[in-house]
Amino acid sequence: MKKIILSTLLSLIFIYPVCSQNKLYKYKVIIQPFLKTSITSGTEKINYKIIKKDNTLAEITFNYVSESGNFNIMNPEYGVENRALKSDKLEYIILNKQNSMFKFNSYYKTGIQPKSVTFINNDQVCVPLLADNTIDVIDINNGNTVKLTVPEKYSGKKGFVEALVLKNKNELWISQMINASAHVFDLTTLKYKTTVETKGTWSKVLAYNPVMNKIFLTNWESHDISVINPDSYLEEYTIPCFGVPRGIVFSNDYKTMYVCQYYAVVGKKQTKGEVLKIDLATNKVVKKFGDPGAKRHMVKIPDKNYLIVSDMGRNSICIYDMITDKLMKEIIVFSHPNTIAVSPDSKYLYVSCRGPNNPESYLKKGFTMGRVYVIEMETFSVKESIEGGNQCTGLDVSPNGMKFVFSDFLDNAIRVYEKTEK
Repeated sequence: MKKIILSTLLSLIFIYPVCSQNKLYKYKVIIQPFLKTSITSGTEKINYKIIKKDNTLAEITFNYVSESGNFNIMNPEYGVENRALKSDKLEYIILNKQNSMFKFNSYYKTGIQPKSVTFINNDQVCVPLLADNTIDVIDINNGNTVKLTVPEKYSGKKGFVEALVLKNKNELWISQMINASAHVFDLTTLKYKTTVETKGTWSKVLAYNPVMNKIFLTNWESHDISVINPDSYLEEYTIPCFGVPRGIVFSNDYKTMYVCQYYAVVGKKQTKGEVLKIDLATNKVVKKFGDPGAKRHMVKIPDKNYLIVSDMGRNSICIYDMITDKLMKEIIVFSHPNTIAVSPDSKYLYVSCRGPNNPESYLKKGFTMGRVYVIEMETFSVKESIEGGNQCTGLDVSPNGMKFVFSDFLDNAIRVYEKTEK
């Protein structure tokens, strides 16, 4: 009996110092969704503390005996994911739906109010910032960011909106709403080159017509479109739209321009939110079509003669035949569909949906996160939807079709998703 007691005492003497030296390391994680989500390491359940919540997203912390470790993140609707985490790094864990054809890749913070996202190559995206005095160019592989700057007389007014890659001139053009202007950068060096000022008011969307060698820039408040010579960097003339113009697409022969008309009150009249068809030989509106709404963004699939339009007023995607201008299909998506993009192989349409506005102001976070819809173009059916952050606004697909990126406008962030083999 004495031997047993002595043996036990000796064991405690040697074990206690080892245990007492164990240090607990603090982990910090942003996780979505957090409801019904549990974390384990092996068979050990990790108890975590919620620091703050934002709809379905939460910031959590927990302690663990190692500086790094592999953890299983489990959710009954999303399955199990294994993640290697480090205690000295803030991690973003965005769970993926089971059997999804996409996988969350990375989450990067941006400047204030990322309005749009445009791939300038397979690795970098340009992110104009609506409420900041610079423009972000972000490497989606590591988050390295270059801040593009313009002269102070422009930058102080902020309001950067959309980007256009002009490959034939190796240039990057970025519209600025407040100054009704477009800033030009070298696409390789990202150095500022010049600014094109227009006579418009509140400039938004840029589009290039290669046959005419002209850049078209829509102006929200002056209800017209500036036509710019990219060689002289001068506005040559404007095309009246008699309403708010947004997205632009050209016919396959580039002789006709289709323009999204956003719902607005102009004078004593209300525009219906139709699609405008403009003959570029006369610059006259020759036709209006589409059910009333708030047409926002527009793309095309040339070989199919599909004209695809997002309608924020109808919460839908409208697909028209570019030969007959007839509606082929209207697909209901989530609230406030904003930007749309077609995959390089034309198989899928990506749609960023902002979600319902906060009743007080769209500039305040609402009560529902935004979503990105993926539509299969062969069947005109929704393939899947992915929950995002607060107001999914900008969106683009990489030139190789392997990744897509969208911005969370009110979270000052972008999310990168990659295509899986499924």
